[in-house]
Amino acid sequence: MTDPDLAAMSDPADLDTLTVPLSTALTLLARMGDLSMGQPLDHSEQAASCAAWLAREAGADVTTCVQVALLRWVGCTANADDIAALMEDDIQGRRAMLMLRPDKMGLRLPLDQAQQAGQVASGIHCEVASLVATMLGLAPAVAQALGNVFERWDGGGYSRLGGGAAIPLATRVAVLASDMEILSREYGAELGIAMLRTHGAGVHDPALLALLERGWRASRQPQEPGEPRDALPRPPGMGDPGIHGKHDAGLPQAERLPDAQRPVPLALVADLCDLKLPWLAGHSRALARSAAIAAQALGIAPAPVARAALLQGLGRVAIPQRVWNAGGALTTAQWEQVRLYPYRTARGLGALAGLTEEAELASHIGERLDGSGYYRGAGGAATLAARILPAASCWHALRAARPWRPAFDAAAAAAQLQAELQAGRLDGSVVAALLGQTAPATPAASPAARAASLLSPRETEVLAVIARGMSNKEAARVLGLSPSTVRTHMENLFRKLECNSRAAATLKAAALGLITPA
Repeated sequence: MTDPDLAAMSDPADLDTLTVPLSTALTLLARMGDLSMGQPLDHSEQAASCAAWLAREAGADVTTCVQVALLRWVGCTANADDIAALMEDDIQGRRAMLMLRPDKMGLRLPLDQAQQAGQVASGIHCEVASLVATMLGLAPAVAQALGNVFERWDGGGYSRLGGGAAIPLATRVAVLASDMEILSREYGAELGIAMLRTHGAGVHDPALLALLERGWRASRQPQEPGEPRDALPRPPGMGDPGIHGKHDAGLPQAERLPDAQRPVPLALVADLCDLKLPWLAGHSRALARSAAIAAQALGIAPAPVARAALLQGLGRVAIPQRVWNAGGALTTAQWEQVRLYPYRTARGLGALAGLTEEAELASHIGERLDGSGYYRGAGGAATLAARILPAASCWHALRAARPWRPAFDAAAAAAQLQAELQAGRLDGSVVAALLGQTAPATPAASPAARAASLLSPRETEVLAVIARGMSNKEAARVLGLSPSTVRTHMENLFRKLECNSRAAATLKAAALGLITPA
């Protein structure tokens, strides 16, 4: 590595320097949402292209509609535990819901209770999605539209606005385009439109639906003899499926938007991926700092390693909560899902300019030098840089509590890491660089220091345990407080952070550097 490479991140613990263009961040978040909903990686990107066409035809703001379509599912990691309490499998249950197959959703609760739980989950989703738009610096209209993505035209469901024209036009356009992409892909465009008119009656603006149908019918070409039904033209604006094909429509849409090259913090993507599992709060940030410090100690450019650490959790969101939260040994099928998460990460980062090296490094996080790792299961790693995340991830996982075990103390964790080294699974120089770090690995001028006056020390303690999924009673027991005192602190936290849910508070606090792994 050259000296400029090493200087690209002057302080390896400072994540504020790691940014991506807004268009890349939007695409990353779109793919995170798609994975959370059991959809193909290009669902939201294809929907955004359809939304752009529909917005132009309807006289809506194209930029707003495209951004809302890309971020429709960005709040899905925030309510994953709530959905898992509602459905047997939060990923497949959501997929069935979008396919208009309620019989396949695997509801755990009676219908009336499921509707109440769904309303809570949708509220969390909308608050976090709106917050993300604000944190990305998008227009207020985008945040407003994302805050209403569960509205129905007829005012039913979880409506707060009463339906009809009170729903922002951008919401109506983006949600219709998204639903149409799913149904046309699953059932064909003609049947998809019919399903929106029947099974989804009352959900969508009838005028927009009629406009979309006219556009699709106008775009139809005579079918060639013997051509399969799946080859019929897709809804307007959509290209052929496949994020790596020449018809990759969604990413160019994001790149053509105004302000597309404005830099935004990459850590926001990491925070949202971590939000899926409360016990991972702050994990990716801490992993990135530790990996960057180790890289610099080894004479390796720290920035690509740190960026890979921030992105490694992308594929994790595609795995159901019941797998990650399992208290005992995983089944063969469950373990196979875990083994594929680095592969899903690499695929999710695929075809994104400027992230090729990060995709490769992130994909090695589960590998071991003796070939016992995943997903490749190949012995050795081509570069020293690719050996950092496996060891750093192991080190941080040992130091933190998991649903199936308590955290190891520093000495026990170091012994476990040394045992992995002796077994030939980890690189010795990387392990030495990790164990030689002072803990915790935090930047000298962290956002936490700038926000020190925002929360009291006790409020920060309460937030740290609440962010990891503890109830008020559990937090009170851990902190030696009464539940009523914890509740009072939570009310103060929500007021100071200007949010209404624990998920939104966790996201804001992570961005401020107020949350560190247990």
